Amino acid sequence: MAEQALGLWVAAEKDLREGLAQENDPWIKRNRAALEDALGFIGGHLANLDVWGPPEGAEIFPGGDLLGTAPLPGPLRVPVGNPELMVKATGFAPVRRPLDVKPGANVREHVTLRALALEAPPPPAPEAAAVKAPPTESEAAQDAPDDSSVFGRWWFWTAVGVVAVGAGVGTYLLLHKDDGCMASPGKTCSNYNL
Repeated sequence: MAEQALGLWVAAEKDLREGLAQENDPWIKRNRAALEDALGFIGGHLANLDVWGPPEGAEIFPGGDLLGTAPLPGPLRVPVGNPELMVKATGFAPVRRPLDVKPGANVREHVTLRALALEAPPPPAPEAAAVKAPPTESEAAQDAPDDSSVFGRWWFWTAVGVVAVGAGVGTYLLLHKDDGCMASPGKTCSNYNL
């Protein structure tokens, strides 16, 4: 009765039907007529909603409350008015649509959820021990360094090497001047022997 007073029509009807099923309860026996009148009043604020369609296991939310999953064993009881029906399932785009629910009506809605596009799979991992074939002549020509500058010429680097060796030998001779002169004391040598 409290749920009825709060306008919680679906819960009030469910709980009142469960109470009326207790036929041996003394309070229910004494108040059966009033309880059945209340059940009729509550039913005037409800309608039947049948929702069907794929996928199996889709959750059905009429008016924002989860009331069942597909396939439904039977119609749902929903309050009258214009609730929004939402049906959703993991991996599918949800469907939302407004309903026009009249007292005592039987509303049927077919809903088909569309699968969401799957993300592209990650690229395959490179093989650990991939053996690369030797390049073809055209690939080798494309990968060859550009020899159009002087730094790419063999003779340039040969000349650089000769100059470096010559500079090294000259520096050594200047720093370690050993003329090989064997003159006796008091005499000087005037030429260098290389």
